[in-house]
Amino acid sequence: MRFGYEPHADPQRDSGVIYVRDAGVEDAAKGGKVHAGVGGASGSAGVAGQASAGAPGGNGSSGAAGSAGAPASAALGDTGLLVTDILGFYSGDWGDMVLEQRAAEIWGVYNYNDGTIVGAIASDGVFEGWWSQLPTRADGINAGEVEFRWSRSNAGLISLDGRWRYGTSGAWLENWDVDLVTDRQAPSTLTAAFQDTADFKRHP
Repeated sequence: MRFGYEPHADPQRDSGVIYVRDAGVEDAAKGGKVHAGVGGASGSAGVAGQASAGAPGGNGSSGAAGSAGAPASAALGDTGLLVTDILGFYSGDWGDMVLEQRAAEIWGVYNYNDGTIVGAIASDGVFEGWWSQLPTRADGINAGEVEFRWSRSNAGLISLDGRWRYGTSGAWLENWDVDLVTDRQAPSTLTAAFQDTADFKRHP
């Protein structure tokens, strides 16, 4: 994408969307509490300031829980963008990608090897999450950490600058850059992937 990293030797990663919907989410929404197990990013909080335990496809433990995140209408750092501005259909490195807000998380799906992403946006506006893809979706092989940052050009184009790595200790690669697409809809074959909730893995 656009982080300037060299393409990884095994380009199996892409961006995705995050899904969360269970009792933990409901409890968080009512009590204003953050529960461990929010999918996605290490040390980040849910977009809506809620975190849920054990959402579909998750493992019940994630660094995403731990601090309250900004609401969906909050600004992304000093970018001038809101959380709602950066959801939608993207295209660029690793093909097409769609980001959606699911309860306290953001989920993503992307073309390459049926990739998925689960994570949350931290208070500084950076998305921190976990990507996984076929054939195994296994940590360090076909899965790892991902970070996204956004910007808007003078012409109004919203771009995502991403970086990723295998597992939690590999070298960061910055070749995950995509632009928000506004002149066409996301392919239905891609958005249909959100239905397979078991494919959305959270940060271990």
